[in-house]
Amino acid sequence: MGSRQTPPKTKPFSGRLLALALTVAVFLVLCTAIAAGPWKQKAQPDPRWAALAARERHLQHEAVVVRGVVRRRWLVYRRQLKKRRADIAAARKEHEAQLAAAQAAAARIAAAAAASASQPGSSYAVAAPSGGSSAPAGPRVVVLPPQVRVVSLPPVTTTTTS
Repeated sequence: MGSRQTPPKTKPFSGRLLALALTVAVFLVLCTAIAAGPWKQKAQPDPRWAALAARERHLQHEAVVVRGVVRRRWLVYRRQLKKRRADIAAARKEHEAQLAAAQAAAARIAAAAAASASQPGSSYAVAAPSGGSSAPAGPRVVVLPPQVRVVSLPPVTTTTTS
């Protein structure tokens, strides 16, 4: 019998896998280095971005100024509103006092008229207000008729076209 020949030895599978992984890693590192292009000159920043940033800073400053102006105006408005409300309350009290005084005066006049009308020979007479009461119950509302203004306009003419 002869000697048997043994098949040639092959590399184990794990060694091939390691070589493939190393090759892929080197390829990716080279691609990254080429894409970065360290030999290229750096590009100048776009002037539009700089102008946009400057405009944003300006608008932010302007917004702060406007907020301050609005805050001051609101303070002035609130003070004026408080004063106006106090003035309205004082005017209302004054009006109510005048109304009460007028009602009291009307009651005195009505009482004096009734007393003088009951005396014979007196020529003084005051008409009592309608409604049977001697003094009005509250403020009276006067309704005025609408105002009419007469204007002259040109006559209305009709034209026919054929």
